[in-house]
Amino acid sequence: MLRGLKVVSTIDLGFAVAACAISPDGSEAVVGGQDGKLHVYSINGDTLTEEATLEKHRGPITVIRYSTDASMFASGDSNREAVVWDRVSREVKLKNMLYHSARINCLAWSPDNTMVATGSLDTCVIIYDISKPASSRVTIKGAHLGGVYGLAFTDNCSILFLTHSTVVAEVKKG
Repeated sequence: MLRGLKVVSTIDLGFAVAACAISPDGSEAVVGGQDGKLHVYSINGDTLTEEATLEKHRGPITVIRYSTDASMFASGDSNREAVVWDRVSREVKLKNMLYHSARINCLAWSPDNTMVATGSLDTCVIIYDISKPASSRVTIKGAHLGGVYGLAFTDNCSILFLTHSTVVAEVKKG
């Protein structure tokens, strides 16, 4: 762990880390492994304590993002699947998000926490309404021919697609 530029603690996790996210309040970290498992740690000062291991993915974790209100987090993997998790119960909140044809590179949450978008090496962006089945998704094919490497919602219904360093397009949903 770092505090500023100073290493304050180290821990051997016993697995190869592929992605991680820290909750907005700094009390929790979710670490994704090459083995497809998510490890949830509580953070107390300079100490990490493993609280749970979540198993749903079938490939290495590529991205993890907390919702803006931190009530949920989403994870994506190299096997093209995304999952939305309830932070408190640690149960799957939205499943069957298996519509990309290549590795998921990025995730973004809408400011009101009602939608999550995934961007992939397959050039597509998929937007899910978390109150509906994953099959009711909105797919934007060919969002960027080099693959989508970044996403950001500008408000509750607009999303920016990003490539390596360029804003490509803005699409309004609804």
